[in-house]
Amino acid sequence: QECCHEECAGGRDVIVTPKECPDAQVLLFAGGTRYEGQWQGEQRHGSGVLMEPEHGTYTGQFNCNLRHGIGRQAYSNGTIYEGQYRADNKHGRGRLYCPPKIGLTGDKTEGSCYEGEWAFDLQEGTGTETWFDGSAFQGTFVKGMKHGFGTFK
Repeated sequence: QECCHEECAGGRDVIVTPKECPDAQVLLFAGGTRYEGQWQGEQRHGSGVLMEPEHGTYTGQFNCNLRHGIGRQAYSNGTIYEGQYRADNKHGRGRLYCPPKIGLTGDKTEGSCYEGEWAFDLQEGTGTETWFDGSAFQGTFVKGMKHGFGTFK
């Protein structure tokens, strides 16, 4: 089921079909990217898992080689998005969790969670952003920015 180093080192893609799941395939790239899941022709289509060393792991639905439908992206920096995708973009309803970072003094800095509507990878529509200290903004977002009516708690 794994690609041996000689095959991957040549820079070509290798497709391996596991015997226990004849309808699922594994695609391994020379850079360490791995896809395991359903295909339509030569494109990711249906359910699958895409693991990219620099970007983390996406588990969910694909359409014509793109993230499309319901999915979960766990980024390598600890950020997690769960929700709807459209043509490889966060689009629809979803939740983005950004873990707090530890500052030089040992205090937590940044870190928030946004739950609401998305369009083309940006917060768009109604949603709630909550920070690690418990404060929150609930209201309207336009192109990733708080805009219009909203309340801070």
